[in-house]
Amino acid sequence: MMRTKFYRGGVFALAMCCGASANATGVQGIHGLWASEASACNKIFERKGGRASFTNNSDSFGSGLIIEGGRLIGKMGRCVIRNTKREGDLFHLFAACSTDISQENLQVRLRLVNADKMIRIFPDIPEMETEYVRCPQR
Repeated sequence: MMRTKFYRGGVFALAMCCGASANATGVQGIHGLWASEASACNKIFERKGGRASFTNNSDSFGSGLIIEGGRLIGKMGRCVIRNTKREGDLFHLFAACSTDISQENLQVRLRLVNADKMIRIFPDIPEMETEYVRCPQR
């Protein structure tokens, strides 16, 4: 698994995490299921009890994010979005995240390209970006 350095030197898996917050309005426009490949949406995500989640073998088909209700969820962990700042098409998410082995605060930057495409920006590694496409709601 590839690891990347983030906010205040914390280390966090590329397949991000995240829980629920009163800050849901700060992420309007980026709510939904996001996958690294549109053709993999049904292989990465599933619905259980009305909630979106990752399939057991989702990481075999690509990367994904779930952004809903003030939560940012990745295969490796969960975050509660504590604060957001929007500058045009750039979203700065400040989140309290937890994995099976750690808890930390992260800053996540997402650039909305259009209604169905966004790019995750890694401030400490300018040449690295991850593209995501919005999956259709099921």
